[in-house]
Amino acid sequence: MDGLLNAFLWLALTDCVAVLLVPAFPPSKERYCKWRIHLRLKNALPASHYTVLRDLALRREVAGAETVRIDHLVISPYGIFVIAACARAGSIFGAERDREWTGLHFRRRSRFPNPLKRAEEQTRFLQQLLGLDEAIFHPMVVLCGGAEAETAMPPHVTPLGGMAPYIQVRTGELLGWDESARAAATVR
Repeated sequence: MDGLLNAFLWLALTDCVAVLLVPAFPPSKERYCKWRIHLRLKNALPASHYTVLRDLALRREVAGAETVRIDHLVISPYGIFVIAACARAGSIFGAERDREWTGLHFRRRSRFPNPLKRAEEQTRFLQQLLGLDEAIFHPMVVLCGGAEAETAMPPHVTPLGGMAPYIQVRTGELLGWDESARAAATVR
């Protein structure tokens, strides 16, 4: 019991430090957000059914050979989930098809590229790379860092707490077990 209490206190202490320090350092805030997403995925999704990958850098085989960066990728027989992290604090305003969204934090307004567009672009790239049907892919955006959507968002834009349930509710097999293993091996 003491070990559990010590672990809980340690987690509470690190969260307090993160709340105080992370907003002051935006790159750290983004890393912290991505780390929390990865931890949540690893803890919520059984490894027997889901392959969880993070911080992927895949090269496009075109002239110029640009790199496509993917925050998180979950590969399973139930689909491939392409997850873009949105590490922002405050209120977020935007629509699914807007080119840019607006963030409002302590009366400071900033515009940033729509993360859904990024997730959809990454999904199209993976679709071409793996040669799989569009229906297998699920692009999504996870809001973390205290961000709250103030406008109606589609179900695939979710706060950190809604990410795992969004994935787990999909139980229809879209890929075979062998195909999902092949897809995971291809992108690693």
